[in-house]
Amino acid sequence: MSAETYLSQVQGMESNLGNFAFKSADITHFTSGSDAIKEFEDSWQTPEGRARLSGRSPFALERDRILHSDEFRNQSDKYHTLFYGRYRSTRNYATHTMRVAQVARSISSRLGLNTDLTEAIALGIKVGSLPFIHRSKVAADSWIRETITTLDVQKPGRQTNFSEQLEMVDSTGKALPPSWIKDIKDKSLADKVMKYVPWAAGPVSAEAYTTGQQSYWALSLDPFLLRPKRPYVAQTAYGIWRHSLSKASDSAIFRHSLQATFHDSRVSLSMDETHHTNETMVVRFSDDITWVIENLHEASRVRLSAESEDKVFHNAALHLLSEGEVPPSLQLALTPRPNVGTIYTYFIDNLVKHSKSLMDQAGPGTPSETNPVVQLSSDAARMLRQLKRFLDEQIFNENRMAFRNETLDVITNSALDVMWRSQGAHLETVLTDHAKTRLWTPEQLESALKMLDDEPVHRAQACIAALSDMADSEVYALLGLEI
Repeated sequence: MSAETYLSQVQGMESNLGNFAFKSADITHFTSGSDAIKEFEDSWQTPEGRARLSGRSPFALERDRILHSDEFRNQSDKYHTLFYGRYRSTRNYATHTMRVAQVARSISSRLGLNTDLTEAIALGIKVGSLPFIHRSKVAADSWIRETITTLDVQKPGRQTNFSEQLEMVDSTGKALPPSWIKDIKDKSLADKVMKYVPWAAGPVSAEAYTTGQQSYWALSLDPFLLRPKRPYVAQTAYGIWRHSLSKASDSAIFRHSLQATFHDSRVSLSMDETHHTNETMVVRFSDDITWVIENLHEASRVRLSAESEDKVFHNAALHLLSEGEVPPSLQLALTPRPNVGTIYTYFIDNLVKHSKSLMDQAGPGTPSETNPVVQLSSDAARMLRQLKRFLDEQIFNENRMAFRNETLDVITNSALDVMWRSQGAHLETVLTDHAKTRLWTPEQLESALKMLDDEPVHRAQACIAALSDMADSEVYALLGLEI
């Protein structure tokens, strides 16, 4: 065996990264708490490990793990649909993820950041998505809160100010649990919620379900057996959970920790705001930019099918002009002949140029959640917000779209209710199929089914996980709505 260490190989590969990049040498641990570099070095000393690690950084390895995972493949069966009259445009969510990854990689490369880490985060942000994507996540968040509240009412216990008992605290010693956990009255129920439902302390983590949260959960452990998978580096996991730009807050506090035993499996997971990176910021902006532009593009295509001229980009330009001055380069991209590539170029170039300016002013340092060096200029950020508003007010509120969204809310709640109220019967079918594709032993299937019977809180979270595993068509089939 060569005397070369794995870290020295990676340092050579990353020698061209800029001062604001997160480098593999700075990795401390996996989400499991174990020493990541030591595990990579130990693996490097074996023929199998060297074959797996040769030519790949830790983040390139994690990128490839996500790309080839079952969870990533599931995105190809989940669809985003836009309507105009009797016309519609449909695309699966894998295409969105791949576009985000490419946009993020381009930006990251131009800023001298770690493109492997950027891609790993970008490819993982939607692997926990539910069918129907944006509509279902709101319904799922409400559903799990209401289910936990019902369990709390049905099982009255000792009244407790639960927030005082949490170990996760900020620098002042004040506990910061999400309000939906803090308000649980029965302590034993609250303990089980903290054990079976992924959650984090901090004002930026108030939801009971988010796509990033469920993506992290799906990649970290088997949601039915509750056995840990091979852990991810904390910076990758943090970026995936906290990939949403809309969740930005004046407070950066984010604390996730799980120390639990599930039957014969000991699970230890943790990460916090210190694992934030500039690469995470790149993915946040890339996801938002891609979402806005692709929705504008799809809306334009579907309306062109119905009309002789494209009014979407023209109306978007008028909307921006009504709100104030529009940068000439963006106005040129929107009218008179809209060019999607030029709109991408405007936002990507602005993000790169403005971020470089901030980096020059700041000098190298710890990435900040509250004062990041990766940002759009104030004008470009305003343009992006206004385009989102235009989509909300003039595209997503179109009558057929609004009616479809209301219908999807009902379908999502109904699918979760069917699995929940059957006391595990429908989940048993899901788990039996899951066991076949994951090559479970009979004993593992028996253990998973027993946990569904024994733990209502786990069964509630398992309903979310089962729904996350389903294609859109499978949800319709579950409710007897298949064509």
